[in-house]
Amino acid sequence: MDKSSHTSTRPKSISNTQKAFEECVEVAAQIEKYIKRGESEDIFDEVLIHFKKAKKYLFNKLAAQFATFLQQYYYTVLQNKKLGEKYTEYALYYNELAYYENLVKLKFSRITYSVNRTKNPDESLIASLKEVCDELKLYLIYDSAEIWIRTYLLLNAHATFKSDFNRIIKQSNEVIEFLNKKGVERTFPFYKDFAVAYIQTGDYDAAAVSIEKAIHGIKKGTSSWSVFVYYRVIIELHRKNYQRAYEIYQNAEKKRYIKKDFNKIIYETWYFVKGYLKFLILAGKIEAESHQFKLGHFLNSIIVFNKDKSGHKINTLILKIILRLGTEKGRESIIEERSAIKKYSEANFEQGSRARLLFRRLLHIVPSDFNKEKIQKKVAKNVEALPELQGYDPDLEILPYEDIWEIVLELLD
Repeated sequence: MDKSSHTSTRPKSISNTQKAFEECVEVAAQIEKYIKRGESEDIFDEVLIHFKKAKKYLFNKLAAQFATFLQQYYYTVLQNKKLGEKYTEYALYYNELAYYENLVKLKFSRITYSVNRTKNPDESLIASLKEVCDELKLYLIYDSAEIWIRTYLLLNAHATFKSDFNRIIKQSNEVIEFLNKKGVERTFPFYKDFAVAYIQTGDYDAAAVSIEKAIHGIKKGTSSWSVFVYYRVIIELHRKNYQRAYEIYQNAEKKRYIKKDFNKIIYETWYFVKGYLKFLILAGKIEAESHQFKLGHFLNSIIVFNKDKSGHKINTLILKIILRLGTEKGRESIIEERSAIKKYSEANFEQGSRARLLFRRLLHIVPSDFNKEKIQKKVAKNVEALPELQGYDPDLEILPYEDIWEIVLELLD
């Protein structure tokens, strides 16, 4: 992959954009109050100043509201036809932009509800996503950060489902360039897409650089910040730097940066990480004084992703097995649930896929009496080698399956 295509401009701090937005929102909230009191002249200057700010930062809905007020003020109060006509044009332009932004937002929200809940979409969802992408690309003619951001997030999602990592890099560069030119400090989602693309190609150094370019400008403890920390943990897990991965996780957890009030998707994703870290601690790969993780609570807490039968559900089933290997009681549970897990994996995991082949290995544990030598012989005879890791989703393979299997063998008799 050509790293030279990676946009080199570091994203600025979000503080300027956020500050301007909050100021504009505050002024916009006061407009109706002043109009009702017949005191429009008292807020006129503030509206004019913040209309210019809204234009600068592409706050198009706010610009539409400000332009509409100014148009009416120039016509009815100042009786200035020339400026009234000028702000009529502004009001028409920004209200049209606001309309299309809302249209894009509605279409974006509808498709992302389904997209965000699976890591292994069926062909109908991919086709629907492609249809929405093609439709939203028509709106890129508008000077709107909202439209560009939402459209490119969907374009990258589609490229991800198609494992087209070069397209993700190209598209992310395009939207970052647009946002930087406009002075819009909202590039961090696309640096995340860079990071994931690089992880999927095994270029962990480039992935780490992408994360650093984004994370310094995001407030610690926010859900966006936690996503980048999550991928830093993933990078170290894939590098087999297990202790470093744990230190990054622990630092975030101790400072209460991983919160239950995140949306369910982010919180459940972190819960998977916590489970794999527990596995590595039990296997002696990580030194830790304490790491609270109760399998029963975990199983009851994974709600959204347990519905993703051929996607994130994989992690739930893996953890149900590997976290029980170290105790007699746990092994009894594996024996009791083996038939159900076998049936589930055969029904939901594609033949020859990495997930299916991992479970074929894990399912040999019980009939081999948890004996390492017996298992290795049966697996060598009956199960194909795992396909190459490159291109597989790091959200599904929080620990690469080869590494899981290697460590599982170490835990057996």
